[in-house]
Amino acid sequence: MGVSKRSNIIAYTLITILVVWIAISEWRDNNCDDAYVIVTSCKGDGRNTRGSSSPDDTPNQILSNIEEGAKSEEDSIKWRRALIVSYITSLLISVTVCSNGSLIEWPRFLTCMVIVWAAIYFTMNFYSAHVSSVISKNIGDSIQLLKNKIQ
Repeated sequence: MGVSKRSNIIAYTLITILVVWIAISEWRDNNCDDAYVIVTSCKGDGRNTRGSSSPDDTPNQILSNIEEGAKSEEDSIKWRRALIVSYITSLLISVTVCSNGSLIEWPRFLTCMVIVWAAIYFTMNFYSAHVSSVISKNIGDSIQLLKNKIQ
């Protein structure tokens, strides 16, 4: 007993809407000073995000901004990034490997997406915990040494 074409279309549409909404949230989180305020300046150039400085900032503010920017990968929301990549990867797998150029039934697609998501998510978290956090800590320690020498 297969899945009807109508339920396939509805499920793929809902999954796509969810992933697009998550992608927009990810973009706003990376490009806006406050991703949860609807009316805010979002230039998309990264100038009003964590770690950015302006010419009017003091040396200590600039160092604090560098320290904050160094933590951005460590503090990123990895499940969103993993979900976006798993959706794209699952679509490619679905169309190229699992079928003859058409989409597979949505339960199989969703299963594939969850498996790919888990692999990507746990890999990103492992990398963040064992590489990025160490680098962020080293940058923070170096900035603290520099602040002490400036004073």
